[in-house]
Amino acid sequence: MFNYKIIRSFLRGIFSKRNPIYAQFAINSNCNLQCRMCGQHQLAQSEWSSPSLLHKQKNILSLNEIRVIAGHLQKMQLPFIVLTGGEPFLRKDLAEIVKIFKDHNITSRIQTNGTLLTEKNIQELLNLGVVDYSISLDSLIEEKQDYINDRKGSWKKALEGIYILSKIVPKRGNFSVINTVVSDYNLYEIPSLVEFVNRIGFSHSLIPVHTKDKNKDKNKDKTRYKNLDKVKNDQNETFRSQNSSVKVKHSDHHQIDEVYRQIIRLKKKGYAIHNSKHFLKESIQFLKTGLVNSKCDSPYLYFHINSKGEMASCLDYSNGYSMLTDDFWSKYSSGEIQASLKSTIENCDGCMYPCYAELSYLRRKRTVFIERTVSETKKFLRVRNEYSFDDLLGWVSELNSKSIYNQDKNQPKNQNKNQNKNQNETITKNSMVVNS
Repeated sequence: MFNYKIIRSFLRGIFSKRNPIYAQFAINSNCNLQCRMCGQHQLAQSEWSSPSLLHKQKNILSLNEIRVIAGHLQKMQLPFIVLTGGEPFLRKDLAEIVKIFKDHNITSRIQTNGTLLTEKNIQELLNLGVVDYSISLDSLIEEKQDYINDRKGSWKKALEGIYILSKIVPKRGNFSVINTVVSDYNLYEIPSLVEFVNRIGFSHSLIPVHTKDKNKDKNKDKTRYKNLDKVKNDQNETFRSQNSSVKVKHSDHHQIDEVYRQIIRLKKKGYAIHNSKHFLKESIQFLKTGLVNSKCDSPYLYFHINSKGEMASCLDYSNGYSMLTDDFWSKYSSGEIQASLKSTIENCDGCMYPCYAELSYLRRKRTVFIERTVSETKKFLRVRNEYSFDDLLGWVSELNSKSIYNQDKNQPKNQNKNQNKNQNETITKNSMVVNS
């Protein structure tokens, strides 16, 4: 993915502090999964009549509308974009969308749950220059992942997608990432997942779970976007889970320290962990308290485009300024949109999404800049080994058998329907220790 043009744009953005180098674009908001640590499907259910219709998004952006957005991004000299959702592969015209951005000199990366990947669609995108993906995997235990995703069979489909991707995309210089959300469901399993991802030859990004604070002052949001009359403020924190069971329990906070100590040790040993050591250390505090120490550089360094075609400060805010209006570019070039979106950030409690936080660390901390420069160079030189799907399943079995189960609670069970629904929000905690 990285070439001279992208590296130059990165450096220009880092040092100028005014040229965005990264944007996420939710080309749809519907998804074939209903992951418990994601608030996106909860937003989607407010837009469609029933969960069974989640795969049928209404008012989806047309290719012509996406072409207009791509034109604006080209004027911004944006080097690359992450196409996300929802689940982007639910759009049958995904390849056409990628081609639109390619025609505007913007490199695309795909963020997906991996369950819809096939040799055909990966090869089709490869022919258009897409080689880098972000795929979700939160457990090596089939039943647990299916429970987290609320879809039986999703774990196996995701592993099949990872295997197919590994077969097709370049073995050398590939920057594809496996995303894992660290939560109460899998805290003890994270080192096993790190070992697994290292074996399959991709990088591993660990994302501390984000939950919506239901006690937050509801009037706080009324001050957002006060300078733009075209922005509605009817929803915020759309990506964060409203499911409290995903939060690591206070009684397990001491285990957060131990798990992350092991992660940092593995990173020092050369494991391809995408996160910087600074991010990993900050994640410990965030998982315990929800507090964030870093400053946000949206919308000057990065921003989000929602499924309605609105430029927003980040994925936590569902509304922004429409990029389809006739006056968008004049408002953007004058700085009015950026200033208004910045006011959102000033009222925000912050986040630890790596796609945003790591870029701010890269800009603000010399140690992170050096670390990431070295690690990205190693990724570029790294050659991924070939393996069969049976090999992949064998590694899963081996790592699960080596794990030490510290707790036997939180196993999904068929409970009496009259029991409190919160009692169903439970899952097995796998070991945090992997014998080497």
